Amino acid sequence: MATTKMKGPKRKARPGPETGEPAGGTEAGRRIIGALREFSETLAAGVPIEERFTVRGYRLNLTPSEYGPENVKRVRDTLGMSQGLFATFLGVSHATVKSWEQGANTPSPIARRFMDEVALDPERWMASLAERGCLKLKDAAAGASRPQVAASAPLATPDMGSTRQRKPRK
Repeated sequence: MATTKMKGPKRKARPGPETGEPAGGTEAGRRIIGALREFSETLAAGVPIEERFTVRGYRLNLTPSEYGPENVKRVRDTLGMSQGLFATFLGVSHATVKSWEQGANTPSPIARRFMDEVALDPERWMASLAERGCLKLKDAAAGASRPQVAASAPLATPDMGSTRQRKPRK
C-alpha cells in the first residue's frame, strides 16, 4: 500500500542571518539586533569593548549583619509582631524564631539580610503591611505605642506567594 504525502504551499524562508535579509519585527528589535551586530563586530576586530561601549561595574556590600537573640527581638518588636507573626513575615517557622531569640540557633544569611532591610527602614515595612490590611495602628490616645497586626487580615497577598490568614485567638 503506497502512501502519498500532501504538500502544502512552500513557505518562504524567514528573514535573518541565514537568508542575508534584515529581520522584520519592531523598531526596538531592529535596534537591538543592530547593537548586537556592532558588538560582535567589535569583538571580532579585537577592539577592547571599553573603547566603543559604556562598560559599568557595580559592587554591592550585602553581607548581612550578625543577629544575636537581642537583635532578632529588637527587629520583631519594631514591627510589633508576635514570634509567630514575625515567623510568617520572614517565611520561617515559629520554632525557628523562638530558637533565634533563645540563642539556640542563629538566623540564616537570607533571614539576616531581610531583617537588615527591616531595621534600615521599619516605617516602610509597617506601611507596606498596613497597606495590605495586615497591620492596624492602635489609637495613640489609648496609650499604645506599638502597631498591632490585624487578627483577620491576610498576612500576604496572592502576588506575595502566601494567602494564609491569622486565626483570631479565643
